[in-house]
Amino acid sequence: MENYSLLLSNLTAADAGLYCAQITMQTSTEFSCYTLQVFRQLRNLRITNHTRLSEIGTCEIHLTCSVENSNDSLLRWHVVGNTSIKEANLTISWDPKNSSDQKYTCIAENPVSSIAFSVSTQSLCKGVLNTKNHPDTKWIIIVVTAILMCIIITIGLFVWRKKGCLWRTADTIRNLDYVSVSPGNTVYACVTHPNKQTNIPTPVKSSDFSTIYSTVHQSKESKPISSRTTALDSVI
Repeated sequence: MENYSLLLSNLTAADAGLYCAQITMQTSTEFSCYTLQVFRQLRNLRITNHTRLSEIGTCEIHLTCSVENSNDSLLRWHVVGNTSIKEANLTISWDPKNSSDQKYTCIAENPVSSIAFSVSTQSLCKGVLNTKNHPDTKWIIIVVTAILMCIIITIGLFVWRKKGCLWRTADTIRNLDYVSVSPGNTVYACVTHPNKQTNIPTPVKSSDFSTIYSTVHQSKESKPISSRTTALDSVI
């Protein structure tokens, strides 16, 4: 029996498909069919990630592995414990308080080539963990604004109350200075000296001095008023 061989070169993706060979012998004819697949060298392996901080403080990581010409390649993840996951997407929940740094490797392979790329949980979660340690700028602005408003309101109330006290004091002084006196009434003395101490004279006997009386009329009257002297106007 003779041997025959077929050599194909300079293949492209368009050459892939079903090929059949016909072998004719003296007594019989045989057909052999083959499926031709054309593979390329894998390149440009990429890993994209979406990382966020959960409410309980764990780092939630969603990884997606992709490669150029992925139609003829197999994508899988190699994780801790020699576990292999034959999927392009991988979701991880990592607790930095209770877990050490973990490494995840994406592997793309086909019959003629294989490439891999690794990432670590610590490097992926570094950004969101730093954000947790620093307060949000928005809340800082809100708190500072609220404090400033409270200070302004407090100062305003203090100034308003201070002015109210001054107004009341001025009104009281004016009321004491401008006492309404009807004609014919005798006023002995009306003196106001706020916050001023005065010495009270020692009372003396009535026989030691003579009393002078005078009549004070309202200053609002337009007609000139002559003083009425009493019998005691002259000093004895």
